[in-house]
Amino acid sequence: MKTLLKFLLLVVVFLSISACGNSHSPQQSAEQVSAAASVRFTSGNSACRIPFQIVDELMIVPVTVNDSLQLNLIFDTGFGTEGAMLFDAEIGTTLGLKYVSQAVLGGGGGVDNKTANVAIGATLSLPGVIFSNQTLLVMTHKEAFKDWPVDGVIGRTLCNCLVEINYENSILNLYDGIVANPEDLGEEFQMKFSYGIPVVE
Repeated sequence: MKTLLKFLLLVVVFLSISACGNSHSPQQSAEQVSAAASVRFTSGNSACRIPFQIVDELMIVPVTVNDSLQLNLIFDTGFGTEGAMLFDAEIGTTLGLKYVSQAVLGGGGGVDNKTANVAIGATLSLPGVIFSNQTLLVMTHKEAFKDWPVDGVIGRTLCNCLVEINYENSILNLYDGIVANPEDLGEEFQMKFSYGIPVVE
């Protein structure tokens, strides 16, 4: 549970990204990249049976960066950047990333600001699907994440697809949201909002 609380704090921290010095805003970079970002399925219009693990109530998926290094990333639907956040600067060194700017990740509650280097144009791959022109936020210091059993976070990139999660078999299925028919994938439930929170009865 302690790890989960730390993760929720990370989400809050990330949402308050601001530019550092005279560098370009990473949020602007993400928007520029997302306009050209693309998804390609290696077969048909879906990528099925992508394995995942549950660690401390968090979903961990295998992601290969730039066709060279496989990482274990938390799948967080609240992570709003097209790409991924990586916790260890050494990963960026191993990948030979070239950074275009630096971001300050500022949190509330007295949490010290953290910095991340920003790289664009990366490729993120999962079994059966390839995402191009992605943004990578690489933390400059690993201390805050040294006890985490993962390498980073991914979110919006996967959510650009229609996502089906099979918890019983620990597999993730991704579909082309344009051609897929949601009625073929599950059951429809009526939903309403209560004080801004979606509720299914």
